[in-house]
Amino acid sequence: EDLRILHARIVQDTERLTNLSNALFSRIIPSLVISLALGVILLVLNWYLFLAILLLGPLIFLAGRLAGKRIKLRVIAFQRAFERFSKGVLFVLRYLDLTRIQSAEEEEKRRQTAVLQDLQAETGNMAYSFALNAQLQEFLTGLSAIVIIILGGASVALGWMSLGDFIAFYLAASFLNRYVGFITT
Repeated sequence: EDLRILHARIVQDTERLTNLSNALFSRIIPSLVISLALGVILLVLNWYLFLAILLLGPLIFLAGRLAGKRIKLRVIAFQRAFERFSKGVLFVLRYLDLTRIQSAEEEEKRRQTAVLQDLQAETGNMAYSFALNAQLQEFLTGLSAIVIIILGGASVALGWMSLGDFIAFYLAASFLNRYVGFITT
């Protein structure tokens, strides 16, 4: 393995591990506890609407998994482009004098420009994939909210639950959505 690529991977992986451990203890574990508590509250408020949420959950999860596979491929492509960029920068810095002595500045500039353009393209592709996934999740979450409003409104109209119970259920479901979002992102 090229030591420059290995260096870039070690730096990136170390940063990822730090971010993962920070997210685990600061966001994921508290969000799991709060999500479980909200799930119990929703179940107590109205089991019928809670069942609707449980039935819609796998659809949102499946869409996230499918988009996640695409994102994973984009992230890997970005990482490889970043490794090539890091390797190129290290090369330029290390052999700057040699490049000047051999009058190869223009050739090296073209090579490094191509590497930088590749990194820029892969960064854009990765950002596009993340944005598309976020929009898909927002759409499905909004669709779930509409289903809850329709079913809850029908339950209120039929007298199966009070308007106050429905509002409490909807607010608790909104909080649940937020905390589940913390877990899945």
